[in-house]
Amino acid sequence: MSKTVNVIESISAECENKGVAFEANEKNAWATLKFDKLGEKKLNITVNGKRIFIKQNVLRPLKDILESRVKFIAEKQQFQKNGSKLDGAYLIFDRATDSIYHNADFPDHNSARERLSMGALMALSLRICYDKKREESLRKHREFIEREILDLNSGYVNDGVNRNTVRLYNFPWVSTYYLEWYNFSKDTECLLTSSRVLHKYYELGVPIRSPLVSKLTKYYSI
Repeated sequence: MSKTVNVIESISAECENKGVAFEANEKNAWATLKFDKLGEKKLNITVNGKRIFIKQNVLRPLKDILESRVKFIAEKQQFQKNGSKLDGAYLIFDRATDSIYHNADFPDHNSARERLSMGALMALSLRICYDKKREESLRKHREFIEREILDLNSGYVNDGVNRNTVRLYNFPWVSTYYLEWYNFSKDTECLLTSSRVLHKYYELGVPIRSPLVSKLTKYYSI
């Protein structure tokens, strides 16, 4: 009888100079690994005499990563200066200078775009690991958004504090921001704002005669 292709005849493995015990049948093999230290781990496996390897990164629990990230945003990445247009904004942090950085003339370094996602993450985190100081930070960020970035009445989103350009990329971020605000606060006005921003996004980004816009207007009118 000829041998069946891809049948496991022999298998062994080692990781960090220690053998790994596998359970296996003819087609599959599995093992459970636990590590005491964080970082990249390399698992060397030999199957039917052929060597392969798998690399995996051992991380802290996701909740711990989330708490660490939003703590850094609140403490290191929020601009604080009364009277400034940027007061309350979450900005880029430059580790080389250990300070926040903003450049309105270079849009990828402005107060919108990916910086808006930090606010959405902050709102999400408050449902998972509530902290009063982070809520205060988020509320100040919302004041900035509604003062400099978002026109609450129309749903129009500015690309930073200059108010002279539009980039559709910002609209879904702001819509997500208010959706996470709703999930955290259960304030239905946040849900309406999220919807209003998406309506404006499709109005600007897709011809108004588009069937998609018509369906949105019909089923999600505000």
